[in-house]
This record gives sequence, structure tokens and C-alpha cells, in this order.
Amino acid sequence: VSQVPVFLEEHFDTFLPADWYIEGGNNWQEGTTNNAGGTPPEAQFYYTNGEGIQRLITMPIVTSGSATLDLEFKHFVSDFSGGYVLRLETSADGENWNTVEEWPAADIPATTENIIIDTPDVGSETFQLAWTYDGNFWNINWWCIDDVYLQSDNPQVLGSIAGNVELTGGTGDITQCDVSVGNYVVHPDNNGNYSISIEPGNYDVTASLFGYTADIASDVEVLPNETSTADFTILFMEIPNNLSAMVTE
Repeated sequence: VSQVPVFLEEHFDTFLPADWYIEGGNNWQEGTTNNAGGTPPEAQFYYTNGEGIQRLITMPIVTSGSATLDLEFKHFVSDFSGGYVLRLETSADGENWNTVEEWPAADIPATTENIIIDTPDVGSETFQLAWTYDGNFWNINWWCIDDVYLQSDNPQVLGSIAGNVELTGGTGDITQCDVSVGNYVVHPDNNGNYSISIEPGNYDVTASLFGYTADIASDVEVLPNETSTADFTILFMEIPNNLSAMVTE
């Protein structure tokens, strides 16, 4: 498994773009201006009363095999009275965010940013970008974003581990089983099949499900552009009946 090509191009012809979303409030909107230096429309954060963190977030993007990503976008800031911070952030789970770049509260003329992203989230199959406003919502006039381009850089060759998980006994749901390799966790399909793309190396692979004994495949070797097999059978843990205890002094 080699690097998965990554390419995102967004000009905000519709808002929100498909599968993008906002969190923390509703100050992100479609702007009919071209303040950022592109052509209308553009994404725009506008002022209201309130305070907190608001994000404009991309859809999840598969970045498997990428070590870094190249990002280009246009933006413009019209400051009102300070008291906020602007950030570009990344995430692999939509909950924990890492800062790529930070801009203090100040006017920024129409500028094209070219940024190399190398946060720990790069390489994830659920990579996301966020343009983040943190502070008093009243203290800015506008933050405008346009013409976003994201592409992969510095390819990294991967291998994979694939196999089948079988449940013995019980009524467990095979799709809720965790197959874990290092920091990676996947869930089998309805037939128990799974696959994980990962950097070459040697790994311990574990299959587990609540109520069942875990099964471990130790020292599985992963080679570049090859698939290693690890199958698992995990057993239902019977609950003993008619337990008794004796207390002695």
C-alpha cells in the first residue's frame, strides 16, 4: 500500500461545502465579497456578541501514507479591537486538535498562505482541517477564507495487516470488536474481515471484545507494499453458576 493521493480544492461556491461543518456557534457564513483575494463567494467569520471557540471544519480526508501535506489558501482579517486568536488546526478524530499556525488579533491584508502540515494527524484516514476563532466574537469585523488547496507531499510507503476475527460462543457483535495495532484501531465488517494500513515494522496485533477473551498475534512483520495476515478467534467468557463462598476466621 503506497501513499494515498490527497487533493482537496474548495472555493466555497456553496456554503457549507459538502460534508464540511461548523461547531461552537454560527458565525461562519457565506460571504459575497472577495476580501481574501479570490472571487466571490468566500467563507467568512463575522462579529456578534459572545465568546468562545468556533471552527470551520473540513470533511474527513484519507491521508494514509503521507508524512506531510501542502496547504494553500487565501485569507483576510479586518480587526476591530483585539482579544482573540486565529488558528489553523488539524485532527484525526474531530475532537482533539493540534495547532499548525496561529495568527494574533490584527489586520491581515489579502494574503495567500503556503503551509507544510506535519502534525501527528497527517497519515490518518480521518484527517481534518479547521479554521478556528478563539476569543470574543465582537472583537473582529471579518475573517475571510477562500481558494483552499490541500495535496500530499513526501510519500511514505506502507504495508498492511489483514485477516478475520471469529467469535466463539455468546451473542457478541463482531463489528464492535477492536483490532488494535499500536495507536491504530479498526473494526471488522459483518463477516469479521478487517484491514489496517501501517508503516513497515513488527507489531503485536490484538483482537478484543467485552465479554470475550482477547487474542494476540505477536511480532507480525509488515513489509512495504505487502499484506501480512493475522486471524483471530476470541472465546466467550462463561459466567460460572452456583458460586458459593465460605468465610473463615
